[in-house]
Amino acid sequence: TIGTAPAADLVVTLNSNNTAAATVPASATILAGQTSVTFPVTVVDDALLDGTQTTLITGSVPGYDAGTGTLNVQDDETTTISITLPATLAENAAATTGTVTLGAAAGVDITLPLTSSDTTELSLPASVTIPSGSTSATFAITPVDDAVIDFAQNVTVSTSMAGWTGGSASISITDN
Repeated sequence: TIGTAPAADLVVTLNSNNTAAATVPASATILAGQTSVTFPVTVVDDALLDGTQTTLITGSVPGYDAGTGTLNVQDDETTTISITLPATLAENAAATTGTVTLGAAAGVDITLPLTSSDTTELSLPASVTIPSGSTSATFAITPVDDAVIDFAQNVTVSTSMAGWTGGSASISITDN
């Protein structure tokens, strides 16, 4: 889309920065007197368990500002994600690990977000990456020694990916 209709046809060069996820034609023409053109975007079905893929679609014409749009291509291959944690961990204990497991091997490196329901009791990284060809990866979990007498606190760690069945697990952080 452009602000003012051109007097002559205007050829817009198109580009997808992730052709493994989506492709566009090399160009599209805004006809004289028009302000926009539609063009097809072809989503690539790669048969890989690769999660949501982000693609930046760009349209450019010399003398005009480039137009961009982000397209998130949701994976049509699905799986179940599970998390395994120790049942308990003392708040003064050393860091240990949790494990994220996929129901099928990843087709590419898959980065999954991690969340803790109570960061005042358990800290963990923002994400974990499962390498291509693998079904699992470990991540550090660190209890927080808060110097408050608060007895055992249950914390849930969770992760998700659009189109997949997310996973979660709970751990009891015992007071010292």
